[in-house]
Amino acid sequence: MNKERRKELDTLISSLDLLRKDINAFDAVSVKGKLEDINGQIRHVRDDDDEALELAMSKLESAVEYAATMVDKVDGVITGLSIFEIQMNEVLRDIEISIKKIPRKTLSEAGRAQFRATLDINSVRLMETLSRKLELRRSALASMLITQLKGDQKVADGATKFYREVWPPMEPRSINDSKLFNWPIEIDDALRKLSWSVIGTGNKSEMIRVMLAYFAKQNKLPLQA
Repeated sequence: MNKERRKELDTLISSLDLLRKDINAFDAVSVKGKLEDINGQIRHVRDDDDEALELAMSKLESAVEYAATMVDKVDGVITGLSIFEIQMNEVLRDIEISIKKIPRKTLSEAGRAQFRATLDINSVRLMETLSRKLELRRSALASMLITQLKGDQKVADGATKFYREVWPPMEPRSINDSKLFNWPIEIDDALRKLSWSVIGTGNKSEMIRVMLAYFAKQNKLPLQA
């Protein structure tokens, strides 16, 4: 977790504490305003690289959505917001666990970064097939594919077209695996940029899934088992 995201996380925690006071004071107007602010802050804190934190933000997002609907209902507001407080406490515990897992000296300080990508069964199969065909280990394979996308606009444009026209029916309905990648921080940064410029979602895991399918197609490998 970088300094900027940690600062955003601290701001979010402070907002949750202030929200708790408004709930206890039953200030419905202020509660609604703070829920809207928190919903925006969640987007800045979300981090694909940190599974525990990402899970906490997903829980919080659902809890905020639930609380926002309950605060509009005069009957049941007290019960609804009480449930929300319980959910909020669970999220704060999850966040605390995530913070404790942050190493004192991160890999990025040494010029390297780690990223755990969430993958479906088919993406894992494609990665293993490409690894065997190109005789590269997982991180080296992904680094090479990222470098190709970054260095050749024509290849990147082809990936964008693939994402729009070929990927939709292939998009996995369930994500049931994850793989750890260890690579130079420049590769991690390039992946982040590609996740915006190529597929437009900012989701690095999805970028890897799309990238594996795209290059499998380029290497004339079957896209589905």
